[in-house]
Amino acid sequence: LSGTVRDPNDAVIQGATVTVKNAATNLTRTVVSDDEGRWTIPVLPVGVYSVTYEKEGFKKAVSENIEVEASV
Repeated sequence: LSGTVRDPNDAVIQGATVTVKNAATNLTRTVVSDDEGRWTIPVLPVGVYSVTYEKEGFKKAVSENIEVEASV
């Protein structure tokens, strides 16, 4: 699972804390966005996740029902 953290003006946000949580198992992984706002959490088990984005000075954002499926 990966993405880019952006503000409402579409500017990238570096140093944002990104937390991914599996709804069924409560497995949680946390990373910090890089200088280009990018983040990656590799090798997640199949399931449904929520992704929370946090950075001081910004409103916390949450994306829910993100499905991770097996790849071939």
